[in-house]
Amino acid sequence: VFLFPAFIVSDELPCDDGTDNVVRLFNSPGGNNLVVSLNNVAMTTYDANLRTACNTTGGDITFPGSSTLNKGTMTISIAVDARAVRVELSMRKDDNTVGWVCVNGKAQNGIVEDDYCTFDLCNNQVIFAFQICDALTKPGTYKFDDNSMYLFFNPIPYENRNLMTGMWKISVEGLIEDQSIFAWTFLGSDDSGWVHITKTMVQ
Repeated sequence: VFLFPAFIVSDELPCDDGTDNVVRLFNSPGGNNLVVSLNNVAMTTYDANLRTACNTTGGDITFPGSSTLNKGTMTISIAVDARAVRVELSMRKDDNTVGWVCVNGKAQNGIVEDDYCTFDLCNNQVIFAFQICDALTKPGTYKFDDNSMYLFFNPIPYENRNLMTGMWKISVEGLIEDQSIFAWTFLGSDDSGWVHITKTMVQ
């Protein structure tokens, strides 16, 4: 059972909530005019023990863990059948022996299977985005500054845990059949383009 993030700072790493544990989300190139678009969105990251989670590039996305979307806006121009939204990942690791793992939902280099690189937004076992799924059915502009939304992350499947820990460049595209409805890129609080992912243990 997940709880909403508590603002507890880790003793292991100086990590101020809302300053050091930030991951930013942008529309990917071509994403500004899609059904779902973002403006100046940021989320704060927490580990499995509800402590702020940071790395050298900003927020640290941890599995298991959680994130809070608490800055910026999300605009939905028409109602979407959230149950039909499929997410395709593009992910490149800062490791020359790994490189691209997923490109547009297709596995690369034989490291993972295709089903690792694509998933149903509102029906999967790793990332829970219930509030976003609900919002997709109701057109309008959602102001995260006024009403935060939460994401919850289950543990990374065992066989992929060591692979996933590290620095990544991450973008996602949401589709219904072959129609793109959103395209987002994740960035840390710096401008390097890298976001850190960590596996954690619940204490």
